[in-house]
Amino acid sequence: MDPDSDGGPTPTEQKSKKRKLPDTRKGNAVDYKIFTKTNYTRQFPENHSVDCVVYVESQESEKIGNKNPITLTKLFTENVKGIAGVHRVNAYKVGIMFRKPAPANNFLTMTHFLGKHKLKAFVPAHLTEITGVIRYVPKDLSNEDIYKSITCDAEVISVKRFMRKVDGKLTPLGTIAVTFAATALPQHAYIQMFRYPVHIYIPPLLQCYKCLKFNHSAKVCRGSQMCSSCSGQHSYKECDVEKIVCINCQGGHLAISRDCPAKQQKMEEKKNKYLKPNRSYAAVVSIPAMPDPRAFPNLKPVKTIDTDINKVPYNAEQILNNELIINALVKSLVMLGNDKSSAPITNKRIKDILLSNLIP
Repeated sequence: MDPDSDGGPTPTEQKSKKRKLPDTRKGNAVDYKIFTKTNYTRQFPENHSVDCVVYVESQESEKIGNKNPITLTKLFTENVKGIAGVHRVNAYKVGIMFRKPAPANNFLTMTHFLGKHKLKAFVPAHLTEITGVIRYVPKDLSNEDIYKSITCDAEVISVKRFMRKVDGKLTPLGTIAVTFAATALPQHAYIQMFRYPVHIYIPPLLQCYKCLKFNHSAKVCRGSQMCSSCSGQHSYKECDVEKIVCINCQGGHLAISRDCPAKQQKMEEKKNKYLKPNRSYAAVVSIPAMPDPRAFPNLKPVKTIDTDINKVPYNAEQILNNELIINALVKSLVMLGNDKSSAPITNKRIKDILLSNLIP
């Protein structure tokens, strides 16, 4: 799920407004409707290692996020156990933070409390799920067939086949999106014993059709209605201006155009956001193997070259018979012994004292 979107409850709990695919399973026809695990409810796993955040919305589309934060926090902390904090997500949503999965999951089942205050609670998908893409999957396999035959290191929640509209009809593609109950992708998945690599799924860039800015929807937009044609403060349906001006880059194209430089930059930023932190499921749940020493190339032996650089020959007998040097050494040792300062005795300090006694 896209973390930039509004979020939402478990797929089986929400009412989708998207175009539904017709049930085409008649005889040998293939059913391409999204297939989701039966009775699946999004919850935090017992081994969830970070803070557990549950989103809360009003059942009547009330702007709960704009309410008095102190009153709101008091409502939850006095009725729900294990709360570590409350924060505003947007005008329609607040986040309830728990330190452990158990109280967070228990909060989801408090139907009496939620119903009394006309609230609905759900776990945001991006905290417990991740979607990957698998390519070159035979088109004669339905989403249900794939779900029943797919095996991998993570639990599979849903299977969706990408469709393309050709001549007014939806045509299946060889690419599917698989949602896993994990926070990192498995490296591979097997469909009817054939191994497929799993690639990261990058959701489309979200653009508001009210203010025409990015990364939020019109539902939560607090901006003014803007024209996608002339960038004026009115609906495009009411626009009578001939000159087209993009509100995001001031270019001569519609604000919803894919050729908009501002939109392309946002798309690139989103791509980098998804690709950089991505780690495979195997990398998260396993410790990296130690390198095989046999695979390390043999290095050529290093030749040691003896030189006389920085080597000063000396005669011990000459030093012992030199009264000046002996007196300087004794005086230096006495000075060090009588020194009551906390300064550390280093090679440099000894050398400086010795030189001061050698050179009057």
